[in-house]
Amino acid sequence: MSVKTFIKGTFILTLTGVITRLLGFVFKIILSRIIGAEGIGLFQLTMPICVIIYAIGISGFEVAISRLTAKYYTNSNFQKAFSILWISTIYSITISVVLCLIFSKNAQWISTTLFSNPNIAPLIKIIVWSIPFSAIHCMITSFYLGQQKAGFAGFSQLAEQIIRMISVYFIIKITGKTDASIGVISLVVGEIGAALLSINYILMTNKKIEKNSLINILKYSKEIRKTALPVSLNRLSLTAIQSIETILIPITLVKSGLSNSEALESLGILTGMALPVILFPATLTNSAALMLLPSVSAINNQPKKLKKSGSYALIFSLIFGFVCIIFMLTLGAKICTIAFKEPDAEKYIKTLTWLCPFIFISTTYKSMLNAIGKSSQILANNMLSEAINILFIILLIPSYGIMAYMYGLLISQCTNALLQLGTYNKSINKLLNNY
Repeated sequence: MSVKTFIKGTFILTLTGVITRLLGFVFKIILSRIIGAEGIGLFQLTMPICVIIYAIGISGFEVAISRLTAKYYTNSNFQKAFSILWISTIYSITISVVLCLIFSKNAQWISTTLFSNPNIAPLIKIIVWSIPFSAIHCMITSFYLGQQKAGFAGFSQLAEQIIRMISVYFIIKITGKTDASIGVISLVVGEIGAALLSINYILMTNKKIEKNSLINILKYSKEIRKTALPVSLNRLSLTAIQSIETILIPITLVKSGLSNSEALESLGILTGMALPVILFPATLTNSAALMLLPSVSAINNQPKKLKKSGSYALIFSLIFGFVCIIFMLTLGAKICTIAFKEPDAEKYIKTLTWLCPFIFISTTYKSMLNAIGKSSQILANNMLSEAINILFIILLIPSYGIMAYMYGLLISQCTNALLQLGTYNKSINKLLNNY
């Protein structure tokens, strides 16, 4: 990928990502005023279920499509790239639907036994069905990203958010509901809209797809699994630990002296308001990471170029991270607190803003490590840093409250960034020595 193509793709994804995030903030503000902080907390409790299904059914296949499409388009092997797309999509949808049925059937047990909150059972039964549609959307988006065509990825992301926002009005109008179900229904509607848009786009832009795209399933399945399985296991392991965190936070907050309602409110402010604000600037680094994966995949046998890419990524992440810290401490936290009408949000944001450079470093280096086939190392690094989070939640939240979790998050993200950076540099130095 040329520098011009990389910058253009990153710009498109960043621009559409920023607009999408801004609309997302408006959506969260509106939603929080309709269902309240406790409702946001209930909505956030359903997220681990979706993330687990996503990790197993989608994450590995979208990375496989992006990497393999970049590989085969470079060699002008368009038909094989199409075969990879269709076969991966079939696998992804099938796995996602099976998992949705399992989680939906056991929603009551999950909500009562794992989350200690039976109120989220009906929400789980609804929200899981967003994932099969997300599978379609993600597979097609990854296909175009693998070709370094970022336009559709950005547009579909923006369209999904707009559909979600519009759907809230009609959901309230039709059902009269003002609870957390509004959030989960709108999420499903948004994913359905994005999936239909994706299908329509690929049919319009690729009218001459050969009929044998699906014939070579066995031939290409091994190659897909070789790329997808390590990524899926990585994401699943990380997701499982993060899900445990989400479950433990309200439980340990209750042990610190809060009521169940107050614990859910704290969770809602933290994960539904403060963290999205902190992660907003990551739109740029996430966009760069998406473009880096196929870019680095194309030069993974050129260690000097890989080393230079790593240096640029580090410099950019540090500079951009500290710019974000200054903004959040001076203006960002106050603006968001006024918008959400939650006084605690400012304190949370000012504490978490120090995450920015570490998150940016982790995001970019994980993408580059995936591109050079180091998924197992990413998993080990993630596990170690997430273990720090778990220890802070179990040992310190009962005594020091939600602030203990935020400090644990800072330490774990710093650790993760250093580990990913060290792993990448070690891998490239090894390549240079053998070059």
